[in-house]
Amino acid sequence: MRFALLIITVLICGSVSSQDIIVRITGDTLHVKVDSQNETFVYYISQNSRRDELEVISRKEISQILYNFEKPNKDLRRKTNRKSRDYEILQITGQFVGYYLPNQDIPTGDLEEYYEDLQFGSGYKVGVSYFLSRQFGLGLTYARSKFSNSLPVTHPPTGAYGQLVDDMTLNYFGTSAELRIYFGGSETNLLLSVGAGMNFFRNDAKIIYGYELKGNGVGLQAAASFNLSLGGGLFIPISIGYIGNTVGNFSLKMDENMPAEFRESLELSYNSSNNLEVGRMYVGVGLSFAF
Repeated sequence: MRFALLIITVLICGSVSSQDIIVRITGDTLHVKVDSQNETFVYYISQNSRRDELEVISRKEISQILYNFEKPNKDLRRKTNRKSRDYEILQITGQFVGYYLPNQDIPTGDLEEYYEDLQFGSGYKVGVSYFLSRQFGLGLTYARSKFSNSLPVTHPPTGAYGQLVDDMTLNYFGTSAELRIYFGGSETNLLLSVGAGMNFFRNDAKIIYGYELKGNGVGLQAAASFNLSLGGGLFIPISIGYIGNTVGNFSLKMDENMPAEFRESLELSYNSSNNLEVGRMYVGVGLSFAF
């Protein structure tokens, strides 16, 4: 009776779609996508199939197979699409990051420790990768890093007293070419990327008197990320990398009450023709989802 009702439904609907139905000799049905078959077995993907694995049923258990009988639900469509391409096409990653911004011009003396500490910062990094094949893809990256420190200081010539403050923010937007290397049959992989983009620099600073410095410049990036698979397209990415080059095109905004000698010193240090090295290395860890 159940099989007869299925036949009647086919005649009424007259529709052709991509999901198949296997009718057992017991009368119950399996809503699946048939992958392959031989004289003994039929191999298929169902909504409950494990990742990248086929299920199997003996032909002795089958009464009838209705091909392209109905529209598949989204879970089965996702699994059959993944099976047909054999790799994740899109990967989204977010990481917490520790940065190191080396400074080759640290002065010796009282301020040496201040500038050494200023080399270390933190931030985050997010990215989206689109893979053209199992190994090769293109990526978009945004990274943000902050470096800050403060110290009470006195200006000996004038006796002015206040704070020495650096509160630097670096933003990077870039594109990359990516190579994904798998380890045997595991989904765990190594992702290598190189690319270019733009660095945007801002320092809300003080040398007793406050000032704001902004700049920008072409940026470069290179990274290696070990993506540890947790199953189901979820990964823990552990990354090391470099984002860098220089920034220039400075704009300088100073407090109105800043004395002329301070103004002249800052303007000389950060005129529009100067460049500031902002190459920074990083280590990051986070979560990544691929599908």
